[in-house]
Amino acid sequence: MSKVKHIDDHKAYEAYASMIDNSKNSTLNQIETAAYISDIVLQLRNMAKSADLKFLVYFLEMAFQEAFSQSTKEEDKEMHG
Repeated sequence: MSKVKHIDDHKAYEAYASMIDNSKNSTLNQIETAAYISDIVLQLRNMAKSADLKFLVYFLEMAFQEAFSQSTKEEDKEMHG
């Protein structure tokens, strides 16, 4: 069995956290957080799909759709008042 190189989640989160300025409003933080989650979950879904883990792909797709929906819903609120 081949070994999978693990991503340092702590470093990835620190990089994400440094992008968010604490002075921003909470709606913008929610948008950025949902967008970040959708990016990560999409990568996980693609990994699961390539490994033919169908049931896991289903759940990750659901998580991706929800995170993406939340990120665009909040963006629409920002743009349209």
